[in-house]
Formats: sequence, structure tokens, C-alpha cells
Amino acid sequence: CEVYLEAIKPLMQSDDAAAKLMTMTTLHACLHHGLRLLHPFMPFVTEELFHRLALLTGEPRRTIMLAPYPEAAATDAFASPEADETMELAMGIAAAIRSTRAAYFKGELEKHAPAIYVRCRDAANASFVEQHLEIVSALSRTKISPPPATIDIVTDDKGEVPRGCAAKVVNGKVEVHVLLAGVVDLSKEVGRIQKAIG
Repeated sequence: CEVYLEAIKPLMQSDDAAAKLMTMTTLHACLHHGLRLLHPFMPFVTEELFHRLALLTGEPRRTIMLAPYPEAAATDAFASPEADETMELAMGIAAAIRSTRAAYFKGELEKHAPAIYVRCRDAANASFVEQHLEIVSALSRTKISPPPATIDIVTDDKGEVPRGCAAKVVNGKVEVHVLLAGVVDLSKEVGRIQKAIG
């Protein structure tokens, strides 16, 4: 819920009917398999949700007790190492943004939407981030904090990270920089960090 449902919100609010249908089909498959997997452990809740899912999709109503239990081989066709890698990087970037914001933007500043700079060491990662900016932005917010004001991609030959940012390494090729200058008192932060080191 915390990843997929948040990630699809921008897409579900768009006008792309084909992408919406594919997304809803994926969500239906996940719910259908998930409810059948959970049924032996949570019989009453899964039975109720199974009936509601059937109503929403126009399927004939039947009991989940007679539905076949999912088998691993039946879902092998859904496996995609590339998709897993893609989502892992998107979630890593979003987690780095959230944790950096949580460390520096406290109290009233939690509602501040900072500028974000994602530094990519190669063209493949820069292209990936550019293609998945909406997902990264959607996953970067919390209940209190809004999505980032901007997310700029910085490479060795395009753009640069401004001074006054807090940095977090996502992996060997991607870093996240959150602009603190003008919002957070950097001299106090330096003092706090020096105290922590001491």
C-alpha cells in the first residue's frame, strides 16, 4: 500500500486511459492473489473483501473458500528483474529524500517543499530518474510533508548542485541533495554536527 498505491496516484489522475487500465489490472491481480493467500489466516476479512472486489469489477459473487489457492508457478509470468531494479532505485531515491527532510525540516518546516537535486554519475541513471520523476515525487511525500518543489537532475556535463545542500548517497552512482540554504540556519547545523562528532 505505501509504495504501489502512492506511486500510481499521479497516473490515475492523468488522462492516459490505456495506462490507467493496465495499472488497475495490475492492482486487481495483486488484490486477488493477496486475498487468496491471506484467507487461511484471516478468513472473515478476506471473504468480505473478496465479495467487494467482485462487485467492483462486475464479476459473479462467490466465496473465497472455493477459489484456488495461488501457486508460485502461476505468478512466474509477472516476474521482472528489470522492474524490480527500477522500483528499488525509485524507492531508494524517495527514501533518501524523506530521511534527509526528516533530519533537517522539523516543526513548521515539515510543510516546506524543498528543491531537490539528484546527481547521477552516468547517463542511464539520469535517464531513469527523468522517466520516473512522478513516481519519485509521489513517494517522497509523507502525511505532513508535500512533494518536493522541484527535482532537478544533475550530471557531470549538465547542471550543478548549489551550495547549501544536505547530501545522501543512494548508491555508487546516484546521490540526493536537498537544498537547505535560506530555510535552515546552516551555522546552527554545523554547530550541532560538530557537537555530535565531539
